[in-house]
Amino acid sequence: MNTLNYLIVLILGLTYSVNSFAQSNKSEEDSKKLKAMEETLNRTLAEMDSLRIILDNKTEKLESKLKDINAKSKQKMIFSKLEARVISNSNLVSVGSEYSAEVVLVASGPTSSNSVIVGGRVLPMENGRGIYTARPSNLGVYKWSGIFRVNTKDSVIDYPFEAEYMAINGGATISADIMNVLYIGLDNPISVSVPGYAPNDVVVTITGGTLTKMGNGTYIARVTAIGSATINVSIKMRDGSIRPMGTKQFRIRNVPKPEARFGALESGVYSSVAVSGQNIIIGVMSNFVFEGIKYNVTSYTFSYYPIDGVNKSIPVKGAQITEEIKTIISKAKKGDKILVDEIYADGPDAVGIKVAPVAITIE
Repeated sequence: MNTLNYLIVLILGLTYSVNSFAQSNKSEEDSKKLKAMEETLNRTLAEMDSLRIILDNKTEKLESKLKDINAKSKQKMIFSKLEARVISNSNLVSVGSEYSAEVVLVASGPTSSNSVIVGGRVLPMENGRGIYTARPSNLGVYKWSGIFRVNTKDSVIDYPFEAEYMAINGGATISADIMNVLYIGLDNPISVSVPGYAPNDVVVTITGGTLTKMGNGTYIARVTAIGSATINVSIKMRDGSIRPMGTKQFRIRNVPKPEARFGALESGVYSSVAVSGQNIIIGVMSNFVFEGIKYNVTSYTFSYYPIDGVNKSIPVKGAQITEEIKTIISKAKKGDKILVDEIYADGPDAVGIKVAPVAITIE
């Protein structure tokens, strides 16, 4: 119960008590009580008069403030903050593509009569936002500016703004880190980038193979059949849509046949000491774009053709050059020939690959 209601109840109670005492036979003690009640009633009435005066004063002040606010609101719009801003989906745009931006006035209050003017042109408005579009024809930075015009009842207030965007060569950059060929059985590194967009917004797919994302715009492509593969690049837009940015086709080829080496020696003329000092038959890729491709020889045939004497042929399981073969070589004479043929090896793209032979002449 507030103070005013309390005082009213108190006065009603006191008034009833005073009247009751006045109509009854009173003793001296009752007369004293009546007098005390009358004094209390008079004090309460005085307090009510003071409270009424305070309330009247506050009411007058409140009405005065409301009148002042109403008067001011008729002269101009009331905003807590006014600031013109430009909102675009990207400050980078491909040549020939459309650059789009929204110009908004960050404020509180009605904005239905506002307008945005750029280069003397009034922009179309959507939900209080001016929509600016441009289509650059050349590379470079494009600056633009304008005003956000607020129309009030008695005046016009202009809020200037400026912005810029950069026109770039559009489309995705897709490249095989080795060359424009994908090899069966190998991890083919691919790099993809779309200027102006983060790697997480780039969507990369492949037809004719599989892609594994490695991070920072790099991928590993794997293919299994001769032919071609196409890599497609798109970007995820802010509104959730997918926009194609480019495609690139790659040839798919088998890994070239490896060549045999007699240890560290390729086909040629060597001394018997140099040849007998080798320990293993290996398969290598000569002048291949991928480095570090290894082939493990699983079997071969060693053939010896002396100028004088009987030819010998020794089949070997594995890649090691046996002691028997080394003994034959150590006794070889100038002009004798060695042929390592029927070489089979396992590589990253297949097993049981036949490797080109190696031929050596003893000097």
